[in-house]
Amino acid sequence: MPDSFFVIAAAVLGAVIGSFLNVVILRDSRRSTILTGRSACMHCGHELSWYELIPLLSFVMQGGRCRKCKKALSWQYPLGELVVAALAVFALWYGYFLNGSWVLAAGVFIVLATFFVLSGTDFRTMEIRPEYTIFAMVVAALSNVLSGKMTLTQVALGAAVGVGIILFLTYGWKLLTGKLGMGEGDAWIVAAVGALVGYPAIFPALFAAVLLGAVVGVIILARLGRTDDVAMPFGPYLAMGGLIALVWGQAIIQWYTMGI
Repeated sequence: MPDSFFVIAAAVLGAVIGSFLNVVILRDSRRSTILTGRSACMHCGHELSWYELIPLLSFVMQGGRCRKCKKALSWQYPLGELVVAALAVFALWYGYFLNGSWVLAAGVFIVLATFFVLSGTDFRTMEIRPEYTIFAMVVAALSNVLSGKMTLTQVALGAAVGVGIILFLTYGWKLLTGKLGMGEGDAWIVAAVGALVGYPAIFPALFAAVLLGAVVGVIILARLGRTDDVAMPFGPYLAMGGLIALVWGQAIIQWYTMGI
């Protein structure tokens, strides 16, 4: 089959899974289960039919509004579906086209999809679910080792070094200021990031996460017109740092080592 078929199939599958993950994020934020109850409009409670749940198309055909109450639907739905579709295509490229492994492609997609859920719930609740991060860490480790992309030592070092750095920054800042430098849940997600990118790529992953978080933090403070502390989730930036390290991690390491 031509490569274009796999790309289109990955994008469609990603959009469908993204629609489901949007529901997971919303229900996790409200502490409700995904095992019971059909999807419904958040405004009027109208239960959605199958043709109202078609990824992207339903949102466009309904003009971004509920068919019953006509109130605007959240842009999280189509954007989330697009993001997960893009993650599926990326995982296909990275795992299969670049490294020749369907196992790696599937594992990377599962991990990135889990990061998508973690990021969404972190934005909404400022909390990270440890069980999700453990799941992502195990999948990342297995896919890397079984595909031959990394050794178990590289995976374990990536996770351990990442966690060690985060804990050092978190509690080091607490010793200096009396406040935690970041949420303790961030250590969980960085363990999964470390298992995904391995050692030594965990270093550019953390650097990218801190840089992204700092830039966004400065922008938020500037827009609010404040200079005091503003709580913001760091999990999404750790996830993005991991994605950046998958693509450019080795290049960043080579550039840095050549510079010194």
